Amino acid sequence: MLKTKVTLLSLSITLLLSGCQTLQTPKKDGKKSSVDGLETSDHTATVNTQPRLSANEPRFEAIQRERNLPFDLNGNRPELPLDNLWDQIAINFDLIYKYQPHYQDYLNFYINNPRHFERVSERAEPYLYLIYEAINERDMPMELALLPVIESAFIPYARSHMSAVGLWQFIPSTGRNNNLDQNWWFDGRQDVYLSTQAALNYLERLYNLNDQDWLLALASYNAGYGRIVQAKARLKRANPNAEPTYWNIRPYLPPETRNYVPQLLAVSYLHKYHRDYNLPIKPIANENYLTRIELDKQFSLHQAAELAGIDFDLLTHLNPGYLKHVSPPNGPHSLLLPIENAQRFEFALAQSHDLYNIRWQNHRVVAGDTLGQIAQRYGTSVAEIQRINNLTNSTIRIGRTLTIPIPAGAPTQLASAPTSTASTARVSQTPSSRAQQQVQTHQVRAGQSLSTIARDYRVSVSDLASWNNLDPQRPIRIGQTLNIASNSAATPTRANTTHPIQHQVFRGDSLWLIAQRYNVTIDDIRRWNQLGQNAVIRPGQALTLHLPNSTTEYVVKRGDTLWDIARAFNVNTHDILRQNGLNQRATIRPGQILMISPGT
Repeated sequence: MLKTKVTLLSLSITLLLSGCQTLQTPKKDGKKSSVDGLETSDHTATVNTQPRLSANEPRFEAIQRERNLPFDLNGNRPELPLDNLWDQIAINFDLIYKYQPHYQDYLNFYINNPRHFERVSERAEPYLYLIYEAINERDMPMELALLPVIESAFIPYARSHMSAVGLWQFIPSTGRNNNLDQNWWFDGRQDVYLSTQAALNYLERLYNLNDQDWLLALASYNAGYGRIVQAKARLKRANPNAEPTYWNIRPYLPPETRNYVPQLLAVSYLHKYHRDYNLPIKPIANENYLTRIELDKQFSLHQAAELAGIDFDLLTHLNPGYLKHVSPPNGPHSLLLPIENAQRFEFALAQSHDLYNIRWQNHRVVAGDTLGQIAQRYGTSVAEIQRINNLTNSTIRIGRTLTIPIPAGAPTQLASAPTSTASTARVSQTPSSRAQQQVQTHQVRAGQSLSTIARDYRVSVSDLASWNNLDPQRPIRIGQTLNIASNSAATPTRANTTHPIQHQVFRGDSLWLIAQRYNVTIDDIRRWNQLGQNAVIRPGQALTLHLPNSTTEYVVKRGDTLWDIARAFNVNTHDILRQNGLNQRATIRPGQILMISPGT
């Protein structure tokens, strides 16, 4: 039985109108959407117009005629050995018996798409026992174990048009309301263990909000609790004596939610009786495959894979919440590993602490830099720099910022220190050398960021974050006091180093537009290019601009959004749009170069 009772007051306002979004979204206009090649459309169109051409159809109808009910769920069958996890899950089904007449129309659609079941069952293999165990511990309906079939087709990286992510398809706001961190380093919505716990917590709260009705809880999960309340109100106005069950309020729900619950019941039924319909569901061993290991601090995923003796791609597939090759500085610090590799990992970890030997430095590429020189300067290798920055060759662009992995024990080089300086300033991260340095404090003022403060004190952002135990991607607060280590009691000075870039004039450009885009003045552009007061610029003309070293040329990657990029650089989206001459409706594309000036 459920042990947790949660009242309405325990939910945030966002819970009322936000739900998790499934990728298989029936469109009201009957247009199809697809996951894994499985197309869906509006329920009515699918059921009433779909040709019955499947080779399984005669058998399907024969079984219907043989049984007292169209699908006799309680027919006598030989007991199966429960060495297949799908069978272990199916014997605990409950909802498919209670609501049998309501989902039969959906069965034909799935029977005619047997390849979908095969692919989904293959993808579910690493995660299914973890999900089964979590549901079983809470004594929740076992049909919930198949909810990721509907939500994400068991693709942990799945992303919907509503920005819902992961096996359980949390949208950003619902994810945050369920304590799933989302930052530059980590997305808890993609973490298999954390998102499963969050989804079940959320469903339990919705179950209690809906007077302990699981179908209404599922509908709330999809559409948001607020829409269920609205649908109940509409039903009451139309029929004051009607009981507010899912089936009665269904006509007042969004099209996707009208299909959502019957889809889950139909999929559950077919998983239980997949042998009757020759559905190619891959057996999964009825035993735990994964174990979760908690670690103390930030660690390297590559080192973890090496210590565990597994392929790096498998490690990231089991731990898809990590967006970088390291865990976040402030956690979480956990790993899902195959049980057979966990003992080796823990033994290797006890012998070596290389897993935790992580330090990072941002380096802005200047004229004359090569990967070899940068690697030598920071005491690392070219291969490591290429791997961390997803470089396929040795070509680097002037102005690009590289993330540099620094071996343990190597001093951290200031990013702002020019390579030509004979006595390059260094800040060691060892406690003894830090104690020898003078420390001053800085109180954060309005408009400041870690980037601007680091630039003022001529230190690196990573050092400043490290000295103050900060995540460099999280904003700082006005009035916050920061410690700054220095070799002398220096006052902040604005770094005035710049780098030149070439801007090719396009049709419609003006000096004012270019100055606005790059955050410089018209007089600067005229001076740099020896233009008179009445000079006219022409399309194709190349202008030289000198930008501060804090300005970054960012190459848009697949899956990036303006909001993600702005969060990573601690700026707002309006700054990026303004600096790049984009309007509010602009769409960014992979490979596009954006100019970003943190702190402007």
